[in-house]
Amino acid sequence: MIRFWFLLLVLIRLGQQNQPGPPGRSLAAGSGPPGSAVNLLSINVDSSVTIRTSSGPVPVFSSGVSPCGPRNLTVSRSDQTVLVQWEDDASCSALNDPILYNVTVLVENQDVHSDGVWVAPGLIGSTHSWRWTSPVPMDCAAHTFRLRAQINNQTSRPDQHWTLPDKEAVYSRSVFPQDAALEAGSLATFCCVVPHGQQFHQMHLDGHTGNTTKISEHRYALTVRLKPVKESGADVQCETKSGEVHGATVFIGYPPGDKDLQCETQNLESVDCRWNEGRNTMVKVKSETRYQLDGSPCVIGSELRCSKKVKIGGGERNWTLTAQNVLGQVEIRDSADLTRRVHMFAPHDLSVGDVEARSVRLSWSWTVQQYQNLSLSCQMMASDADGSIKHGVGLKAAVLTELKPNWKYEVKVRCGTAQHFWKWSDWSSRVSFHTDGDAPDALDVWMQKKGSQTVIVWKKLLANQSHGDVSGYEVTWTRTSGSHRLYKVEVNASVHQYTLDGDSIVTVTAKNQHGSSPPSTITVSAASPGTMELQDQNETSMNLSCFTGSDGGLDLSWSHRPEASCGYVVDWFPALEGDRVDWLKLPPSQNRVRIKPKNDVAGRRYWVSIYACTRGAPLLLERKDGFFTERQNPADSSLTARNLQSGFYTFIVAAQTVAGAYGNTTLEVLLNDEGSLNNIFISMGAVFILLFLITVLCHRHWACIKEKFYPDIPKPNLADWFTSPVKSVNPYLQSGLGCHGEENMAVPELLLKPAEPLNNNNQEDVDLMSQAPPLNHSNPAQGRHAVSTVFPNPTYNLPAAGPGRPAGPGRPAGLEPSDYHPQSLAEMFGQNQAGQKPIICVSEYIMALQPTQRAAQKNGGKHDGDSAES
Repeated sequence: MIRFWFLLLVLIRLGQQNQPGPPGRSLAAGSGPPGSAVNLLSINVDSSVTIRTSSGPVPVFSSGVSPCGPRNLTVSRSDQTVLVQWEDDASCSALNDPILYNVTVLVENQDVHSDGVWVAPGLIGSTHSWRWTSPVPMDCAAHTFRLRAQINNQTSRPDQHWTLPDKEAVYSRSVFPQDAALEAGSLATFCCVVPHGQQFHQMHLDGHTGNTTKISEHRYALTVRLKPVKESGADVQCETKSGEVHGATVFIGYPPGDKDLQCETQNLESVDCRWNEGRNTMVKVKSETRYQLDGSPCVIGSELRCSKKVKIGGGERNWTLTAQNVLGQVEIRDSADLTRRVHMFAPHDLSVGDVEARSVRLSWSWTVQQYQNLSLSCQMMASDADGSIKHGVGLKAAVLTELKPNWKYEVKVRCGTAQHFWKWSDWSSRVSFHTDGDAPDALDVWMQKKGSQTVIVWKKLLANQSHGDVSGYEVTWTRTSGSHRLYKVEVNASVHQYTLDGDSIVTVTAKNQHGSSPPSTITVSAASPGTMELQDQNETSMNLSCFTGSDGGLDLSWSHRPEASCGYVVDWFPALEGDRVDWLKLPPSQNRVRIKPKNDVAGRRYWVSIYACTRGAPLLLERKDGFFTERQNPADSSLTARNLQSGFYTFIVAAQTVAGAYGNTTLEVLLNDEGSLNNIFISMGAVFILLFLITVLCHRHWACIKEKFYPDIPKPNLADWFTSPVKSVNPYLQSGLGCHGEENMAVPELLLKPAEPLNNNNQEDVDLMSQAPPLNHSNPAQGRHAVSTVFPNPTYNLPAAGPGRPAGPGRPAGLEPSDYHPQSLAEMFGQNQAGQKPIICVSEYIMALQPTQRAAQKNGGKHDGDSAES
């Protein structure tokens, strides 16, 4: 019964494949699959059915299994990648339907992957292939590949399989893969085969553990995301619980990243390409990068350049460079017209000739004959000179000018195409030569006044200015007034100044074996530069100011002056020393400069002057006084003296300003060792006890002591103007000329003639004089108004009223001697006592009255009359 139904199904299937016919037509000869005719249908002994057609027999199994399937299965590998290849069985050639091949991968007998490969009817009979990369190292575990065909839901029988056994029996290694190159950023799996009798503990890659899985009883896998570590490789280690460590080295990196391809030609017969490597592949130890230019291997590709013989012609052409390593490859391209990218070779056989004081002739040759027909530009560069560019067709010689006389040079040349300039060639080899000498350059002349004389000074010529050895100087001058006689004097080559008197027009020249320099002229007038004295009207009327430099220098700026027809001159010199003046000459367009003395010393005071250069004598514009470098740091607030011996020390601290030392403070210190300190303490204790005893005795007999030595003295009653408050003045307040308070000051002094009685207010009796002797304040810190508010009491010699003496006008009757009171101020000044000493008033003790006090005095004068006037 089963066979019947199976045969019926086969007939129905074949009927579906037949071409449509007239209704009611039955299966007969000539019917069947397209392109064939069914001749016979038979049932075989093995229960199979064979349909014979014009194209051949088609076997069909009653169990749904087709004999069509794979044969000649082979499996090959490269690292982790597997290539599976097979052919179709001969029974498949009669099929008109596609074949589906199912591929199953087993690792250690566990299914890990499956895939399908469709084969079209037209490809039946050819060789088929399938490629796959295993996530588990192939050397670590057995990989079995099973292949089976399926045709119209019928599975082939039998299937084919292929197993790649592990290499545990061949190699003694336990960690896989070994020495593999892996791409950074990818997910990699490492395998560990634990030796028999050991137990697995852990796996890690350069100390980093990842996801560890168990494959079988003795096989474990570590899966990590790869990061580049170092070019020498990373270590994969597998540890057992007994402490054994097994490992392997892998190289983690990148495919080539070369870029920026640029192609050109040098010899007009080949193309030369260069490029940048890009990032480091990190796997050069394992796999060097290989290069190809348009399919041709690059012999020196490791130097990032490649050449290829080509025919150079007009028009652009594409160039392709392929860079490849074990991890991948990259292609970079460039498009270029090589006739516009000529990178010439360096000039050959450079030589010099026709050497003169300021010029030389250069010549060279070319190694490429095609350069003779090119329009070239060549640059000549000499040491200590600006470069010069010459042009010409096939240029091979040029003259270099504007050189320094008596100077040693090294020269080199490079060239490039003038039309469609691409880039300069490399420099040629250097050639040395020495130019001839010439007359010196003009001297830089200035002047410095010292008293009534003027010193003409000039700067020593540098080697590039003297153009040879200077043999001497010639100084000539004429007077600006009176006789116009010409004076001339020869000065030795080692001397750079000459002193003369009076106003003159001076000219100085330098000489060497080749001639004399152009003359340098300067006019000396009464207002001479470089003086330390401010006596001329021109100098006292100009702007004088102070300065303090920074970092040993001074920044100057000034307003432009129309008188400066030939520029400006800035000079500076020490104020208190006889050092020579230094100067700097500037063009008319420049009105700012920074100057810095060559050998400055902290705390050295300088004069700095700015002059306008005119057709006549220099015009002084501005003068400054100060320091380029101050002696002390203004921020310092403490000092420490170390390694001192025991003894008595005196420390004096003063602030250093542009005006000199200011505010001296003295500190006396006694340093003693421990024994001396004990002696001091004992002495101080003895003195304290003695003072205590004296104090106790004085306290017990104080009344007697006071009566004997300190009797009560009556207090005088003075007038209001005599007791007016006195205003204190800062003794260090300074003003006047200059920055340093170096002017003379007059201090008034009130004097009263001695031996003249004060009995009235007549001018004949009282001669009040005011004198102002000059006081020279050598110390800048000394104040102008050094005054005191102390006013000593006058000596009183007044008679006392007694029993035999009547009461006076100012004395009430009945007063006893013990009730004595001093006379009033009017009475005291109205009497003429023979034994009375005159009052001497000194201005250091009497200060000027304030406006409010003067008003009070005037008001008092209206009431007191002669007393106020006195």
